[in-house]
Amino acid sequence: MSTHFDTNFVTYAVNHVNEDHSDALLSIFKYTYSKSRVEMVTLISYNTDKMIVNAFDYSGKSQRFDISFVRPLQSAKEFRPVLIEMLKFAKENLK
Repeated sequence: MSTHFDTNFVTYAVNHVNEDHSDALLSIFKYTYSKSRVEMVTLISYNTDKMIVNAFDYSGKSQRFDISFVRPLQSAKEFRPVLIEMLKFAKENLK
């Protein structure tokens, strides 16, 4: 069964994360991929299973990655609490 998210909410959430929480996204990315040479990560979109991001290295070169959620989202609004949970885990486990 496919879950369809409210695209307006997803757009709002993506913009909000990119404008106000890029540091959190970078921490989650660095924990997930162990990439120390990445300087910035931007959220492109998300769905029930993952976030789609662009990661930029120090030269400005970018690459697209998927970051799986710790559990599938049932609605677009579950993104925030799952992201907070993932950030907490990343911060506790980053070396």
